[in-house]
Formats: sequence, C-alpha cells, structure tokens
Amino acid sequence: MVHVGITGVLSDRTRILEWAHALPQDRLWFEPHTEDSDVHIEIVSDRGSELFMLAPDKGVHVSDWQSQGICLYSGIEPEVYLLLYSMLGLIQWWALEPNPHLIPEDFFHPAGPNSLLARQEYKQDYALILESPSVCSGCLEFYRCLGAELEVHALQCVIDFITMCRRTPR
Repeated sequence: MVHVGITGVLSDRTRILEWAHALPQDRLWFEPHTEDSDVHIEIVSDRGSELFMLAPDKGVHVSDWQSQGICLYSGIEPEVYLLLYSMLGLIQWWALEPNPHLIPEDFFHPAGPNSLLARQEYKQDYALILESPSVCSGCLEFYRCLGAELEVHALQCVIDFITMCRRTPR
C-alpha cells in the first residue's frame, strides 16, 4: 500500500480524499500529507499549460488553474479532475522512482489522439481529451515496461470511475 499525502486548499483536499476513497482499487491510500507519506501531491494554482509536474520534493504538483472551466466543459467534478491528474503524476513518479537513469523529460508525450498523458499546447485543450478519457497503448506499454503494472491498473480504475460517474455538463 502506497500512502499518498495531499496538500492544498482544505475544501478541495477534503473532497479529493472522499473521491479517492470511493475508488475501486487497493494500491493507494490517500490522506492529508504527513512526514510518513510515501509520496506528496500538492494542489497548486500555477499558471501555465502543465496540469501536473513532478516535483523535486518527492512528489507531484497538480495545477488547479482553469480547472473549473475545464470541468464544466467536460462534465466531471473538479475533485475528480484533480484526482485524475494526481494519478497521472503518480504514475510518472512511480516509473521514475526505481529508474534513476530516467528524467521527467523522458515522459514528454507529443499531443496526439486523446491520450491523457499527451502534452497540450493550451490548458483548455485538455477539456477535449476529458470528453473521452483514455491513455494511448504506447503509454500503457511504456509504463508496463518500467514496472508500473499496478499503477497502470489504478489509473485505469480512475478513468473507469470518471466514465461511470460523469455528471451532465451545465
């Protein structure tokens, strides 16, 4: 079990934890961040096109900038959006942790057909991907080759959860 500590705005953090505990998976335990957390997710308000980035402090930064508009367009709850991008950051963190010869830039994925891990030029472009969230087969194979099979499965649980719980756009 990997303990994932979350920091950020208290109300967002509380709702993210509620959604995370509803996920049908047993690999991760989300909790408020403590010194005992295995990995740290920090919800930040960074402007820019990156939804998440690996942080030098043993964790992942997830940006909530423009998340409300993206969520309204794509029909998902803001907390689920933050949870999804936390998971995408976590999968990269897990792949990097046992592979010291890799660097975060090794994970750059050019914009492509509907892959959640593809980098988009503008943050708003992620809303289109969230209409039908998926991870391309190349990314799935890449992460499996790096020994992240369980993490890929946990990510797929989040994607399935989003598809099941999608709310109607306003």
